[in-house]
Amino acid sequence: MPEDTDAVFLSTSPRPGTEKKSFLLLTFSLWFIKIVDMKATNFPGKVPEVVVRTTAIQVTVIAVLTIAFASPWPVLLLMLDFATRAFISPKLSPLATVSRVVWVPALNLNGPEIFYTPKKFAARIGFAMTLVSAVLYFLGLPLAGGAVIAILALFSFLEGAFRFCVGCKIYAFLVGRGMFSGDDCADCVN
Repeated sequence: MPEDTDAVFLSTSPRPGTEKKSFLLLTFSLWFIKIVDMKATNFPGKVPEVVVRTTAIQVTVIAVLTIAFASPWPVLLLMLDFATRAFISPKLSPLATVSRVVWVPALNLNGPEIFYTPKKFAARIGFAMTLVSAVLYFLGLPLAGGAVIAILALFSFLEGAFRFCVGCKIYAFLVGRGMFSGDDCADCVN
């Protein structure tokens, strides 16, 4: 008899055997964040907007596939990519590399460069969302994991299709409240 997905979603107890996977995933993620020395990373001041937008469309497609197949594995790919863009360098991001090497030349796209700091902040939000989603999937709560990924898909679609970066808006709001200096993003201070 098939499992009632609403009952799984509403259940407070995870499937047996998933606690260890979730614990290992969370431990690895926290270890990864801790070992990355922000001063040793290579963050550019600006990045091509067309690369950012085509990368966002790729994130949208992968997020939709994740929801369609209720699989945690694409979430792990997204988590790795967001971690790379947020904590190491966008030049090493698999999805940004595909955008830069394949999509931008193939579609003959060009456009202005934009400040990277708000994008880095947005990537950290994406990393947190994929981490939460992966933990939920591995705890046996696919509807909850899918709901988090659906929000991520919406955010990335807004960026890719309409140049509306939710994470960047949050970053600019926080700069305006004095939580960040905004020295490395002139657009965020105004």
